[in-house]
Amino acid sequence: MQIPESLQSKSLAKFTLNDLVFLILLKAQEKNHWLTFQHIQSKIQQVYSANGFSDGYIRKNKFYDSTSISAAIRALRNINNRCKYNLPEDMSIEIVDKRKKLNSKAIEYKLINIGEYYGK
Repeated sequence: MQIPESLQSKSLAKFTLNDLVFLILLKAQEKNHWLTFQHIQSKIQQVYSANGFSDGYIRKNKFYDSTSISAAIRALRNINNRCKYNLPEDMSIEIVDKRKKLNSKAIEYKLINIGEYYGK
């Protein structure tokens, strides 16, 4: 996984929700995993917990509801974020794929395979 330069120098405490969602989707894309909002929220909490942040801090400052996570996924499509995360700048290329989860009402999301487009 190649982390964009814009995120390499940031400390974990300074990551925005957009940064976190992008990094989680990028990691899942490597393993070809689809994620629901609940999976994304769970992974955000796991990252902060693994890096020594207290449960109180995580519950107070790093819990995001589904509307916030949905907005962060939509924001990845914006040209500013495409540049920031080295995603394809061609707006005709959809960068987040979604599908309905089998036997559920939930929607799953996955970053497209950006290998051929990465940094263009």
